[in-house]
Amino acid sequence: MPQLVAVRRARIDDAGIIADFADLRRHAYPAYSPVFWRPAPGARTHHLPFLQACLADGCHSAFVAEAAEGVVGAAVANYRVGVPPFTRDLEASGIASWLVDDFYVASQDLWRTAGGALLDSVAAAARSSGQNRLIVVSAERDAPKNAMLRDRGFRQAAAWWVRPLELPTNPVPAEGERLPMLVGPAPPVYDPGGPVALALDTTPPFAMDRFERQAAAAEAVLAVVPVRMADRTLAEGLAAAGYAVASVWWAREP
Repeated sequence: MPQLVAVRRARIDDAGIIADFADLRRHAYPAYSPVFWRPAPGARTHHLPFLQACLADGCHSAFVAEAAEGVVGAAVANYRVGVPPFTRDLEASGIASWLVDDFYVASQDLWRTAGGALLDSVAAAARSSGQNRLIVVSAERDAPKNAMLRDRGFRQAAAWWVRPLELPTNPVPAEGERLPMLVGPAPPVYDPGGPVALALDTTPPFAMDRFERQAAAAEAVLAVVPVRMADRTLAEGLAAAGYAVASVWWAREP
């Protein structure tokens, strides 16, 4: 295991190694959720300019962990969380959050050392900026990363439940008012095989059957339903309907 030397602020010229780490993760995660996490051809090429932009703009804080042989991990924190089910948290309750999505280590045995040190640096930066919550995304089955998050006081705040959809052979308009959903392509680093339907409001009672019919009528191949951990009724209903958790959203006061 590399001996961690230091954590420092990331520079734009670190984008290449961060893109390499991301590519390693992208080729491991399909074992956890084959459709949701399926890499797109040329994913690294698409991701690199995005990372360069994140490292250059004023809306992210990014850090890398170094050992004697070089960079062994990275964390990029976005100052805004605009994804369900957290979209309205700031407006509803004044909770300001940073989102840590691009978060990588060179090998799984580095989560407790390099990963933990990176998260500590992000938390310190968030505290100094007056933020009152960190949110970290992880695959539900990424055990080493999740164990580190749990050890550092994070709790599971929400999960994204997913299920592949079969397109109707004789499509008919779905009944009722269209539910709040976003139907469109996955991020360019992923390729589920077609459009994805993301539920934007799962306030109980959530009409799961109608959501699926409307998503399939819009030719979505994958349904994604964000659920807060407190909504056990919806989670149990999704599990019974054949959904599975793909990603978990961990939260903690920084």
